Amino acid sequence: MNINFDMNEFIKKFENSCHRVQKKTFSKNEVITSYINKRNQFCILVHGNADLVRYDLSGNRTIVEHFSEGDVFGEVFYTITINNELLVEAREKCEVLFYIYDDIRSKCRNNCKFHQELSDDLPELILRKVTDLNTRIELLTKRSIRDKLIRIFYNAVY
Repeated sequence: MNINFDMNEFIKKFENSCHRVQKKTFSKNEVITSYINKRNQFCILVHGNADLVRYDLSGNRTIVEHFSEGDVFGEVFYTITINNELLVEAREKCEVLFYIYDDIRSKCRNNCKFHQELSDDLPELILRKVTDLNTRIELLTKRSIRDKLIRIFYNAVY
C-alpha cells in the first residue's frame, strides 16, 4: 500500500473538486444507502460512524460491517443476492460523500482535474478496502478466542 496516501487530503479534494460529488448529512439511525438499487455508487464516510446491516427474509438483523471516518463503502464492493437486504445505517450523525463509479470514465463539463486524481487514487482506496476485508476474514477463521485476540492485538500494533 502507498504509505504516502493521505485519506484526509483525498477527502478534501474529493468533496470540493467535482460537481458530481454529493455531500449529505444523516441523523442517527437514518438509512444512508441501500444496496437494493444497483446505483454503482461508492461512498466515503467523512464524519461519524455507520453500520452495514443485513436483513434476511425472516426479518433478522445482522451487522455485517462497521464504518468509521475515512472508510469507503457502497454497492460497487458487494454482490447483491436475492435473499437479503443490505443497508448502511448511521450510528450517529454522519457526513457522507457519494460518487457514481461509472462517472469516473466520463469527464465533467468543467473538465475538472479531480477525475484524473480520482483514477490515480482509486486503486489505493480499493486496495485498502480489500486489505481490511482480508484481515477480517483472517480473524474470523481463527479457531480459538485466544488466537483471535492475539491477531487483534497484532493488528493494533502494526
